[in-house]
Amino acid sequence: MTAYLPLVGVIAGAVITFVATSYKDATQWKRSESARLGEMRRKAYADYAGAVKLETTTCRHVISGRITIEEGFEQMAQHQKERTAYFENVLLVGSPQTVGAAREWQSAVSAFRKAIRSSKSRGTADYKELYRLAGVARDHFYVAARKDLQVGGDVSSAGPDDLTAVD
Repeated sequence: MTAYLPLVGVIAGAVITFVATSYKDATQWKRSESARLGEMRRKAYADYAGAVKLETTTCRHVISGRITIEEGFEQMAQHQKERTAYFENVLLVGSPQTVGAAREWQSAVSAFRKAIRSSKSRGTADYKELYRLAGVARDHFYVAARKDLQVGGDVSSAGPDDLTAVD
């Protein structure tokens, strides 16, 4: 019996080493995947926000007369394609709150764009409320995204409702 005790010790040591190494490797893999997912979220949110911002900026340029409505809607069509592609990534990796906020922002900018398309006048007064609502929706998106990414601090609120300001 005493001849087997060293063998039992070696086997027990090997099992303990295997379990500990497996646990360590699994923990490292989870951390690595978490970091990778965090980077994917950050990129998805930033790309999406940039595309929506381009749509909003183009709307402002049409309203202020910096570009013609034809040029504006041509640009907005391209921005919409980009936004749609980026939104797919937000849907894939985003938190439910951030996806909801992205949809809210998208809807607000869409209402802004539709109002421009259907209006005969290009006066900025008609669009201030729609622009303000798009800014509020933008803020909600950034609050949700920052919370999901665990970024501290407050979100800077949308700027003034001056639709003619230089971007």
